Amino acid sequence: MWKNFEEKLIEWAGKISRATVLNVIQHSFMLIFPFMMIGSIFALIAGFPSAAWTGLLASTGLDTILNIPVQYTTEFISIYLVFAVAYYYCVEKGNKKNAIVTGLIALFAFVILVPYQTVGESWDAVTSIPFTYTGAKGMFIALFVGFGVGALCTYANKKKWTIKMPDSVPPFVSNSFSSLIPAFLVAFVFIIIRYVFTFTPWGDVFTAFYTLLQKPLSIVTSGPWGVAVIETISMTLWWLGIHGGAVTYQMKNILFAEARLGNLAQYAAGQQMTSIVTGLFLTPGVLPLIFMCFVVGRSHRTKSVTRVAAVPAIFGISEPINFGLPTVLNPIMAIPTIIAYPVSVFFTYFLNVVGWLPYCNGTQIRNCPYFILAFIQFGGFVGLFWWIVLFIICCLIYLPFVRALDKQYVKEESRATVLQNAQESIVDASNTEDTITITCAKPEKVIELFAGKEVAGIAFEVVSQKERSVTVKFDNTKNSKKETMGALKKFMKSDTYFSGLMVQIK
Repeated sequence: MWKNFEEKLIEWAGKISRATVLNVIQHSFMLIFPFMMIGSIFALIAGFPSAAWTGLLASTGLDTILNIPVQYTTEFISIYLVFAVAYYYCVEKGNKKNAIVTGLIALFAFVILVPYQTVGESWDAVTSIPFTYTGAKGMFIALFVGFGVGALCTYANKKKWTIKMPDSVPPFVSNSFSSLIPAFLVAFVFIIIRYVFTFTPWGDVFTAFYTLLQKPLSIVTSGPWGVAVIETISMTLWWLGIHGGAVTYQMKNILFAEARLGNLAQYAAGQQMTSIVTGLFLTPGVLPLIFMCFVVGRSHRTKSVTRVAAVPAIFGISEPINFGLPTVLNPIMAIPTIIAYPVSVFFTYFLNVVGWLPYCNGTQIRNCPYFILAFIQFGGFVGLFWWIVLFIICCLIYLPFVRALDKQYVKEESRATVLQNAQESIVDASNTEDTITITCAKPEKVIELFAGKEVAGIAFEVVSQKERSVTVKFDNTKNSKKETMGALKKFMKSDTYFSGLMVQIK
């Protein structure tokens, strides 16, 4: 029964993964993955939870320097994403020739929409684009802009809305002019969009999007269901490749600020804490996923990724495993990725209600290992013990899905190994007395002609194919190699198809 479930799961995953939108998004996030990795590593170094370490960085000024790579990676990620989405959309739609320039046009369109700010007056005025919407909070709009510009430019090129230059003009010049009309069309459309939003209560596209997203979330924050809904949205975004925590953090921070700060004040005063729901619940993060990959992983891909992702995951950095395994846009990993944290929310809330677990005291520490947070936020060793229990529960949730994914990777690696061995075992047989190698632009035509058939009165059998070369075998007891090559060359010259091709026989 379980074997059938795994097969159905993998079959379903294969169908989903072939969808154009998912392919574009997945390839885009893999392209910008190095930036996410760089940002995660520098964030881990700069935010390591040690007073002595952070004090040393502050005293030497290194904290500011280490935050620069973080700013221009994680807080600039939407800039890279909008280019990647437009680029891969063109590639997916067969418009690879214009993919790079379309990516640049998409970047231009995204910057048009980003609200800028001006500081100072007259000659001292400085206009700048803040990091507010160039990071995770701008990723939704970046996706829409990337797909929109990609579709618009691909359509324009398909309809030949381009400036055709004379043949004497160098290709790099004519390619630049061919993109002028699509670029002007995109500029016109996105300037209108920005102008229209100035008449709305929000003033810009980004504020409108996040304001409208925040309203439905504010209705469901009175109990654990509210947190579970927010975290389900957050984890769904993670599965889609968007930093869900960065998208929902500010909303959750505002919605639960009163309860969280109230508990913190009561805790500091030694009073009984009154708010069960503070927006902070115990979670093992992606550590159960990594642990299950270590336990049941047999593929080289699973093992290598988890070795790299283990240490960052301890400090709450999940990008390496999410984008490396990946869980992002991976249909097999959708269910455990989305439900693991909401399950932790409900179990923790239940223990709070029955009095087996103290309420969260509202403290927040960045880049702190989850088990240390459990100790600090939820009553010391009681919280740590419950974190261990949650870790085991989440491991059981991940187990069947990790096993199914790993089996898929093992099959893929086995096929790749067989193919590689087969290619390496192909021997150049052109020097043997009973084989001849034919090289041309259409090797499939050679295979079709020579496979088990007679050519020029000689029976041939196809032995192997390597790139554009096909090796055929003949009976050298009936015809010598010299006679056979002479007959083939004569046939190739007289044949209406092969006479026009550059065919080499050796």
